[in-house]
Amino acid sequence: MADIDAGTITPLQTPVSGALKEADDLRAGGAVIVKNVNLAVGVSSTKAVAGGFLEG
Repeated sequence: MADIDAGTITPLQTPVSGALKEADDLRAGGAVIVKNVNLAVGVSSTKAVAGGFLEG
């Protein structure tokens, strides 16, 4: 939690249940959480995309 007026930052407690816990577990495992993105696939080049694996 950031308090701009006081110039302080206080970490929130780690969630122990619910959707925030699930998102935190995914993030801790290396996942990147982006609001309003259902599925994203990272590729190394446009050639990898054009190889047929992601064409549909």
